[in-house]
Amino acid sequence: NPSRHGFVRSKPWNVVESGASEEDGAWVRSRLKAHDYEEEVLSQFPFPFSVEVLYRLRDGALHLEFSVRSGGTKEMPFGFGIHPYFERPGKGTIAVPANRHWELEESIPTGDLLEVDEDRDLRQPRAIAGLELDHIYTDLIPNEDGAVHCVLAGVGSDGKERTLSIEFDQASFCLLYTSPSPRD
Repeated sequence: NPSRHGFVRSKPWNVVESGASEEDGAWVRSRLKAHDYEEEVLSQFPFPFSVEVLYRLRDGALHLEFSVRSGGTKEMPFGFGIHPYFERPGKGTIAVPANRHWELEESIPTGDLLEVDEDRDLRQPRAIAGLELDHIYTDLIPNEDGAVHCVLAGVGSDGKERTLSIEFDQASFCLLYTSPSPRD
């Protein structure tokens, strides 16, 4: 469904650069041009764009840089999201610094923004066991460096303690979803 997951997620991208060095880590840069998919993309989304993503693994962290360029003369709407899945720790916490969430009807935003209530408040680390999430958080609260910092911490199925930190410097919302049991 393009309205939910976009026009480019199932298209092949072209690798334009890759490499590795002690200083820069390992990286791969890929690009997709809408003109390469005239019928599948431009017929539904009439904006001639190109999108580029750089993945870099350095010092134990995965960095992602994203850019989009419009080739047209009209202002172009766009959104970008990643869909990583992580193991939900049996004992652990989750924290997402957000003041509001989008109201949803059948998983589709209505356009109304609501203050986080007790059930949805993740501004402080909260136990994740038994927590069911399918929410879009917004009005994100940056830290002193200007980045939004989300944290999942706990003990994995292998018994090892882990902390997963996702940090982004530009975002308008953060969607959280927990798979139904027994998938963790």
